[in-house]
Order: sequence, then C-alpha cells, then structure tokens
Amino acid sequence: MIGRAIAGIIVMSACVSGLAAQAPEPRLDAYDAAVKSYASGGYLTAAVVPLQAFTRKHFDAAVERLVARKDHRFAEAAAMFQLEIGLGVVGLSSAAAAGHFDLGQKLLRSTQPRLHADATQDQLTFWATWYGVVGSAFLSVNDPPRARPWIEKALDLRPQSAPLLTLLGAAEELDAASWNPALWTTTSQKTRAMMQRNRGLASAAQNYRTALQSDPSYALAEIRLGRVQFLRRDLEEARATLERAQPRAEEPGHRYLAALFLGAVYQEQDNLAAARAAYERALASVPESQTAAVALGYVELITGRPDRAQALAQAFAATTADDRHWWAYKNGGLDEAGLAWLRERIRQ
Repeated sequence: MIGRAIAGIIVMSACVSGLAAQAPEPRLDAYDAAVKSYASGGYLTAAVVPLQAFTRKHFDAAVERLVARKDHRFAEAAAMFQLEIGLGVVGLSSAAAAGHFDLGQKLLRSTQPRLHADATQDQLTFWATWYGVVGSAFLSVNDPPRARPWIEKALDLRPQSAPLLTLLGAAEELDAASWNPALWTTTSQKTRAMMQRNRGLASAAQNYRTALQSDPSYALAEIRLGRVQFLRRDLEEARATLERAQPRAEEPGHRYLAALFLGAVYQEQDNLAAARAAYERALASVPESQTAAVALGYVELITGRPDRAQALAQAFAATTADDRHWWAYKNGGLDEAGLAWLRERIRQ
C-alpha cells in the first residue's frame, strides 16, 4: 500500500497544485509506457513517475487514445493502472480517487461486448472484481455513499456473488454505524437516528442472508450477520449464527472475528467462562490484536483474576499491536484478495 500511496501522491500533487502547467507539454505515449511498465510487473511508483506533468486533461486524452485503439487486453491493463493510482490517493481525497476510477471504468467498458451474454466467465469475473475492489476502496475510508454504486455495478454482472453481496451488506452496516443515537441531543433526533440505524442494520442482515443463500459456506457473511444480530440485541440468534460460522472460518482474520464477536455475545449473556475461551481463540488467531487482549483482560479482571489480567497486559505491552482485521471490520477494508487476483490476471 505504501508504494501505491506514494505514486498517488505524485500524480495528485501534479494535478492539483498546478505545477504541471509549468512543465513542457507531456507526450501522451508516456502513458502507454507507464501502463506497460506496470503490467510487466514493475513497481507502480516507478511506472507513474514519468506522468508527473500529467493533468486531468492529459489523462483524459491518453485514455481516449487508448480506447480508440481497441486493444482490449491493453485497455484492461490500463484500467488496472488507473485502479492502482486511485487506491493510492483514496485516503487523501475520495474525489481525486473517483476521477481515476472513472477513467478506469471508461477503459473497462471499452472491452465489454454489447451483450453480457457474449462475455466469457473470466471476463465477467474480472469486471465484477474490478468494480468490487473500487467499492471496497471507498469502504476502506468509511465512505459508503461512494462505495455503494460501484458494488451495485459489480452485482449487476455477478448478482449471485456471495463476496459482493457481503460487501454490499458491509456498506449498509457502516452506514448504519454513522447513525449513533448517542451523538444527538434531542429526543426526536435520537429517535430518528435509532430508526435509521435499525433500518441500515436490517438491510445489511438481508444482504448477508442473501449471500449465504448463494453460498452457504461463505463464512464471512455468516460472521457479519451474527455481529449485526448482536448489535440489534438479538443475542440468542447472534450466538447460534456465530457458533455455526466459527468452524467454517478458514482464514485467520475470519476465525479471529468469529471468536471475538462470539466472546462479546457470551459476555453479554454472563457466560464468562465461554467468553474467556472465545477471546483466547481470537488472540490465538491474531496474537497482535489489542482488541482481543483487552477483552480477555477485562474478563479475567471481573472474574477475580487480576494477576492474569496484569500478566496479559504486560505480555501484550512487549509486542507490537496490529489490529488491522478489527479496523477493517469497524471502518471498512480494501478487498485485498480481489486486488491480488486482478494483479495476477493482468500480469500473466
């Protein structure tokens, strides 16, 4: 991510600061060379350096020129190039990232047949994954309104995709989190916020259920469904859902979330022994998790084991905290798996 961020900063600063206007008029074929460098496996940072003098006008012209060539394979590589640049700047400016994503979409659409029925499954998967990664990029900066249209475009291509349906549910869940009644002052404002929050959580839950209907083995949808049920105070449903999901979770991050969320349910139900075991499983999956360490320490403390709580705190203080799985859930996260698949396909 650091390389993409540096590259994005270079491009965005050139476009926004106006310094590019002072440089000689850039050659549009520099764009083609940059895409070739990226597609051949070169570092994005190095590939984008020759484009420092490019303004939005130059990017538009270079993309128009490439689209006119009707070289679909190269257009796909250029769409990935624009995606990577957008990912680099999204944390600094959603609007700047959206400009790069829009250019990537233009390139991508130039490769699509008039009828999706004429596309291969590989093409459909590539386009849908590309749109999904863009949506997840906006979720990663907690911007559900910008994320949702891109995820819906992906679902237009792959309507039964459990990961995409789960991504849409995550957008609804993040949106619901912004309606926190505690942030409002009047009774009417608190009531409205609660209604909006419940509506968003219900919509998220429906998307997770639809994802599970499409693929009952997709553990992340079930894990997130269990968390939504917990947030809605449906504790028995949440417990049953998370207990089903836990043995299905194969990725360490998913096992961590399932155990962490299940521990919270047990704790709320005053089943502290089960909560302790769940938090221990979460910490075993992600030993650097501060969230799991704090939760486990609290359970040890309230069950009369302050020595264990203190030992846990001291042991954790000696390590480097890394709670990326929790924050990816809490604030939204980039679809790293989808991005890795897109890169591999382009660089074959």
